[in-house]
Amino acid sequence: VEQVNSLAEDLVQQSRSNREAVTALVKFELDRALGKVGLASNDEVGALTTRVRELETQVRALSAAKAPAKRAVKAPVKAPVKAPVKAPVKAPAKKSSPRASA
Repeated sequence: VEQVNSLAEDLVQQSRSNREAVTALVKFELDRALGKVGLASNDEVGALTTRVRELETQVRALSAAKAPAKRAVKAPVKAPVKAPVKAPVKAPAKKSSPRASA
């Protein structure tokens, strides 16, 4: 009975090891195939998602820090200055030439 129990435990342990090895092999082959196609792995997508969230947080913080300073520096708007209107200048009248009357 003791030998059967020991043998059963060895089989369970070996089965567990084999399953882990097969899982690792399938994961490796799948990652390699996806890399050839140009698709990102789940780990890469997760890392990029985390990085994007960090950058979004930094942008929000910088925008919030700059927003009050912009309002304080803003100058009041002045009305545009209008130039005085000048009277149009008339061109001198042309004298009629002797040929034009003939």
